[in-house]
Amino acid sequence: MTWLLLPLCLALGAPVTLDQPTPVDAVRLTDRDTTGKLGLYGLGLGLEIPMVGLQMGTGSSSDFGTGYTFGVAASWEFQEKIALRVYGAGGEAFGSRIWVQYQEGGEIIRSEQEGSWLGVEGGIGATYLFRGVLPTWVPYLGLDIGPHLHGYFYRFDETLEKLEGVDEESTVEGWTKNSVNLSFKLGLRAGIRMETLSWLASSLELGFGLTRIDNANISGTIEAREVQGEAENLWTLRLVYSIYLGI
Repeated sequence: MTWLLLPLCLALGAPVTLDQPTPVDAVRLTDRDTTGKLGLYGLGLGLEIPMVGLQMGTGSSSDFGTGYTFGVAASWEFQEKIALRVYGAGGEAFGSRIWVQYQEGGEIIRSEQEGSWLGVEGGIGATYLFRGVLPTWVPYLGLDIGPHLHGYFYRFDETLEKLEGVDEESTVEGWTKNSVNLSFKLGLRAGIRMETLSWLASSLELGFGLTRIDNANISGTIEAREVQGEAENLWTLRLVYSIYLGI
């Protein structure tokens, strides 16, 4: 409409003022609290749910396998670029190959067996948000630490049938034999968040974790044979997608 009236204004000598488009940064600020914190009311409180993804890893001597992970986290952006969070997660990996050791004739015998990995974790973390780098996308780095309850569930082959406990009913066909222990896990995250609305965002991140498995006794085996999973360090790699809801 402005362009249709422009010739008439020029003919009459009237001043002409053209509306300027609103800058991108201004648009983003009007959809958020002036503090810059993500959230419906600018409080910086948020919930990441769900956190789902794929994971893989490797151990000092074992093959971790591949599987899935899921979790949830609550966070607080007490500053525009720094957030603290409390999280919980779990997951499973399949196709694991694990070394088992046991006593035989006064010697320690090693055998590689098939199994799966299962674990749950929780803890606290901190995230640094690189706001202002891109208009809508926010890269970030995070660090987490917390307790980790995890271990392997074994499926012995016929060579280790002699180690099965006499009171166990289903052994070779089932997944009843396990060695689960409690340790600590250190995690490093790098990702990017897309802030769609003042209270809604989604993110894709790559997480690297380091934990440890102790040589705990394997359940469902003869105690005198001291059947154990080997102690080792375990490195995991996760690709996680999450949805962020803020208030």
